[in-house]
Amino acid sequence: MAKAHDLAIACTFFVKRESQKVTYCSGGQKSELDHILVRRNALKTIKDVKSIPGEEVARQHRPVVADMYIALPKKTKTHAEPRIRSWKMTKESQKSLREKIDEDGLSDPSGPIDFEWASAATSS
Repeated sequence: MAKAHDLAIACTFFVKRESQKVTYCSGGQKSELDHILVRRNALKTIKDVKSIPGEEVARQHRPVVADMYIALPKKTKTHAEPRIRSWKMTKESQKSLREKIDEDGLSDPSGPIDFEWASAATSS
């Protein structure tokens, strides 16, 4: 069934002690019943598979644990809006920018900001 769906039984790829292989223990009989199946192309992400002795999920069943490596997608850089580097502008460009700011009714960027904050606080 696993081969038909291109699955691999992950716990068979690792050498373990008998106590870490046993997933079911009853009346002195030990067996490996529970397995972790992964797609064969994702098998390289499995780093380790083991059962945990001393823990029980259900009666006489031990939990099976797989350590996996999952590659997270890389974060894309957010592009900031370009700044106006007024100190690199020529005198004529600075003058035309100041005139455009004044025409649009915006505050003087090189002037005191306290007045702007006070007017913004009272207008709300």
